[in-house]
Amino acid sequence: MSIWYHSGEKFVKASWFKKELNLDAYLICTGPSLAKVDKDLRGPGRKIFGINTSYPKIIPDIWMGMDDIDCYDKNILYEPFPKVFRGSYEKMHADGKSILKFPEIYFASVKEQPGCDIFTSLTDEFPFVWQKNTLYICIQLIIKMGAKKIHFVGCDLGGQKDYFDDRVLKPEQRKYNRELYSYQFGMLKDINELCKKNKIQLISCTNNSPINSFMEYIEIDKAISLTESNHKILNNTKIKHCLETEEKSKKNKKMKQESKDKIAVITPTRGDRKEFLKRCKIYVRSQTTEPNEFIIVDYEPIPIDLSTKIDQIKRIIKGVEIAKSSGCDKIIIMEDDGYYADNYIENVLNNWEDEFMVGSNTIKSYHILLKKYLNYGANQQLCINGKKLLTGSTLSQTSFTVKFFNNFLNGGMIGRHSNLDIDLWSYAELFNFPTKLIQNDSFLAIKHDMSLCASGMHSNSSIWKNASEDPHFKYLEEVVGEFHADFYKELHKSTLR
Repeated sequence: MSIWYHSGEKFVKASWFKKELNLDAYLICTGPSLAKVDKDLRGPGRKIFGINTSYPKIIPDIWMGMDDIDCYDKNILYEPFPKVFRGSYEKMHADGKSILKFPEIYFASVKEQPGCDIFTSLTDEFPFVWQKNTLYICIQLIIKMGAKKIHFVGCDLGGQKDYFDDRVLKPEQRKYNRELYSYQFGMLKDINELCKKNKIQLISCTNNSPINSFMEYIEIDKAISLTESNHKILNNTKIKHCLETEEKSKKNKKMKQESKDKIAVITPTRGDRKEFLKRCKIYVRSQTTEPNEFIIVDYEPIPIDLSTKIDQIKRIIKGVEIAKSSGCDKIIIMEDDGYYADNYIENVLNNWEDEFMVGSNTIKSYHILLKKYLNYGANQQLCINGKKLLTGSTLSQTSFTVKFFNNFLNGGMIGRHSNLDIDLWSYAELFNFPTKLIQNDSFLAIKHDMSLCASGMHSNSSIWKNASEDPHFKYLEEVVGEFHADFYKELHKSTLR
C-alpha cells in the first residue's frame, strides 16, 4: 500500500487515489522566496500541499515530511490537517507519547525502484518511487490524487540564503543542499516533460527560479486569481429545500449514467489573433468537464475583400470532419476570442437532452477597446444593420450534433444569411428540428475590432452608442475574474500605443 494510518488497533490502508482532484494544487517548498508570501494561501479551488519546514509559515491542507519529527516544528502534530511521514517512522515519539497518538497522522510507503518514474503504478496499492527527497514524493502524491495543475511556490533551488527563515547551515550542510538542488532541477525538468505527455500542467510561482526556464511562470497572486476564477459559481441562486431538488437530481443522475456521447470542442481561428487563441486554450484546459477532443482549425488569413462567411464555414466543416473521424457525437463551438468560464461545457451538457442544437437565450458582450458592455436577455432581440437576429444563438454559444450538421450540409442553406449561426438556426427552425435555448452565465462575447471579424458587433458604432460604460473595468473583472481581466486590459493598452 502507498498511504496508511493506525486505527487505534491496527495499520489500515488509506485510499487517496483519484482520477480527478478537481482542484488546483499548490506545492509549498522552503526556498528563500517563501519569506515574501505573507498571507494564508488556502481558499476556494485549490489544495495546499506543504513540505518540510514550510509549516508554520504556511498552513497547508496536507503536509509531508520524510525525516524524523525532530527536523520539524513539533506543533504540527496537533494540527487538524493530514500529516504524512515516511513509512518506518511510525515508532517516533514526541511530547512524551507515540506519534500514533496524534491526530491525522499518515505514513507513505517508499521504495527505490530503478527505471520507474512518478507515473509508475498510479494506484493506492503500490509504494511511492523513492529518490531520497520529499519533493519527489509529494509530487507523486499530488498526481495520485488527480491534480491537473501543480503550482510550485518557494521552489528557488538555491539563492543567497539557505531557507526562507533565519536558519543558517554549516558548510557541509550547505554543500549537501546545493548538490540536492542541482539534482532536483534535472528531476523537475524530466517530470515536466512527463507531465506534459499526461496532460498535467506544472506552473512556477517562484520568481527568478531556474525552473522558470522550462515551466510557465505566473506570479502567485495572479495564479490564485486564475484558480478562483475557474472554480467559482457565477450564478448564485437561492438555497432550495431538498424536496425541490430531489426529482431534478434523479433525472440528472440518470442522464449521466445513460450518456455515451463523445464531445468535441471546435475552435475556428484564422491565425491572425494568436493572443486570443492562447487564452482560449486556457479556457478549454480549465473546463470542469473535459471534452474528448479539442480541435483547432487554423487557416491562414484570407484577403479582406473575400467573404468572411465562406472562410468561417470551411473551418467549421473541417472541424466537424475531424470530430466525426474521432467518433464524436456532439460539437461545442468555442470561438478563439470569447470568454468561457470553467463550467461552460458542464452547463451545456447538463441542459442538453435529445435536442439537435443547443444555444444561449442571452447575448452578453463586452467591447474591450470601448470599455462598454451589452446584455440582451431572453425576451430581447438585437438589431444589427437594421435587421433583427433570428431566433437562435450566436455561433460562439452554439452546440449541435454531428448528425444534424450532416443534414445541414445537404440542406442547401449554406450562405443564405450573413453568418453561419443564422444559417444553422434558420435550417433547424425551417424543418422543426428539436432545439433548446438555455441560460448561460458562463460566457462573455469579447468585441475588439482586431483582425477580420464576422460579427457586426465589433465595429458597429450605433450598437455601442447607448451601451453601459465600464471605465475602470469593474464589470469585466466581476464577470471574468481579475486574472483574465488583466489580459484584456493589456490588449486595450496595446491598441493605444
